[in-house]
Amino acid sequence: MKGEPVELKLGEQPAQGTAGRMDAYERLLGDAMVGDATLFARQDVVEAAWAIVDPVIHGPSPMYDYAPGSWGPAEADALVAEVGGWNTPQ
Repeated sequence: MKGEPVELKLGEQPAQGTAGRMDAYERLLGDAMVGDATLFARQDVVEAAWAIVDPVIHGPSPMYDYAPGSWGPAEADALVAEVGGWNTPQ
């Protein structure tokens, strides 16, 4: 990945009714420029989250199609059979 310098232009005209307030991106960019990491996740936290999510996304579990509005695929019944099955409202 290679970055290129860009020019950032800021205006001083707040939207009506928002004088003195920054929107979320203005605050995020401003905090990044002054080195305030309060609103940013640390690298170890991001890596820990991906350690949980990545196996779910790329795991060996197959995906099953099922009809919209249904209670899921028939294959899901096997997952909960040991604990008495689904409690499906009628």
